Amino acid sequence: MGLFDDVINQNTTTAKPKSASKKQSPKILLEGELGKSLSQVIKCKEDLALAKDGLAIAAADVIGACQERQDNDAFAGNFVGSYDVSNKKGESIKFVTTDSFSVPQDEDSRKAIEKVVGKVKFEKIFEETSCVMLKGEVFKDEALQKEFLAIVGKDNFSKFFVNVKKLKTKKGLKEKLHNYFDEEKLEDFRALVSQNTPSLK
Repeated sequence: MGLFDDVINQNTTTAKPKSASKKQSPKILLEGELGKSLSQVIKCKEDLALAKDGLAIAAADVIGACQERQDNDAFAGNFVGSYDVSNKKGESIKFVTTDSFSVPQDEDSRKAIEKVVGKVKFEKIFEETSCVMLKGEVFKDEALQKEFLAIVGKDNFSKFFVNVKKLKTKKGLKEKLHNYFDEEKLEDFRALVSQNTPSLK
């Protein structure tokens, strides 16, 4: 590894999950037809939860059988990525595997994986990618920006970095939205910027 790798490795940090703050929500009482609609929503959600549980159990059995067949075919030198699966009733679905894997990133897991696959196979199976980010304070501190550009050089910036701009709403907009617009303008705004659908849990 060279100097650049050393610098990157010395400045690597792990993202930490944000803790959710719990706050008492104001209550809404629905009556009449709306109350009945709420009951229907709750019943459907309960039925859906039962259906999902049943699907998960049945799917696990089917997937297990299909994976066993796929493994057997692959060990025999005939790997197939998808299968048409049916029963005697003539019902059928397709079993499809993807080339997407979730790899744990902690050091203990990596060592365990290396131990299982061995060094030679590890290098054939895995590759390392890097995503280097500037600290957030650099974008807010003009002195840091000047120092950064003095080191990198304005003309050299594009050699080492790519800037992907993404427009996003500022934190707390949902509480302030109605202060910014009247009803007509709010409708226009929502036609362009959609808010995530509220959930019914």
